[in-house]
Amino acid sequence: MKEDKQEARDPFDGDYIGNIWGWKFSFIGLGMILFFVLLMWYRYATLDPDRPGTSPMEEVRADSLNAEGLAPVE
Repeated sequence: MKEDKQEARDPFDGDYIGNIWGWKFSFIGLGMILFFVLLMWYRYATLDPDRPGTSPMEEVRADSLNAEGLAPVE
């Protein structure tokens, strides 16, 4: 009778069957997420917004129509 009861049990019947990776793995993942969020916040708060490389790109015009890629193909 016990065997019939165990066989009839469906694992997807709504009962909590547990965390398949374990709680240690979940806490390690949470720690990594919090670490990177804090790292992003720290870099946002401490970096100078006018550092080199953040200025808008300047448009460079070609000297003539004979520049590579601009001349019509004959």
